[in-house]
Amino acid sequence: MTHRPGPAASARRAAVMLLAAAMLVATAACRGDAGGADEVKALVARQVEAINGRDMQALARIWSQQDDILLFDVAPPGRFKGWTEIARSFNNLFEKAGELHMTVENVQVQESGGTLATATYDWVLSGKVGETPLEDRGEATEIYRHEKDGWKLMHAHYSAVPPGAAAAAAASAAPAGGTKAEPPADRKGAGPPATSQPSAAKPPAARPPASKPPVVKPSGAAHGT
Repeated sequence: MTHRPGPAASARRAAVMLLAAAMLVATAACRGDAGGADEVKALVARQVEAINGRDMQALARIWSQQDDILLFDVAPPGRFKGWTEIARSFNNLFEKAGELHMTVENVQVQESGGTLATATYDWVLSGKVGETPLEDRGEATEIYRHEKDGWKLMHAHYSAVPPGAAAAAAASAAPAGGTKAEPPADRKGAGPPATSQPSAAKPPAARPPASKPPVVKPSGAAHGT
């Protein structure tokens, strides 16, 4: 005779199976979060290699091919939507610039929910435009999206640092008061200025009493009138 579990036992077994499945999903998500950041960092490195190698096919594999992708490049014109426009901007760069070389540093990646990730970094681009040396540097923010075939770049924003800004920032970071202020040349080695003593106040000189005007008698008084 076959023993069939009761309703309570079946419910317990179903709850255990659901719990195990939830734990597997959570573990996979955690592993995916850690792996996603590393994958995005690798894509940033591959993008730099593709730019240095003028490899449009590699750039097309890094960028998403969906219609909503957007590039904010250093102006002008600075705004490109869709892969056709973005590819044209890269081709223009490759045609005009010779000896092109790009480096990046301070790459930071933040992943959100396993579907989006943000990468930020500092970049330096050198080369030549005709006979004019090219030396640009700036900062970048990129957004990557996890699509069916992996992580893809969907938005990039490149900002150039104005020339001389780095030197100005270094100068402003110099410690204040590094040089001592020298005293004026005619005061070197001199002691503190003497304090002038106020002279004793002299009493005001006595003035002679004002003379009274002579009394003038009326003419009638002389005749006894």
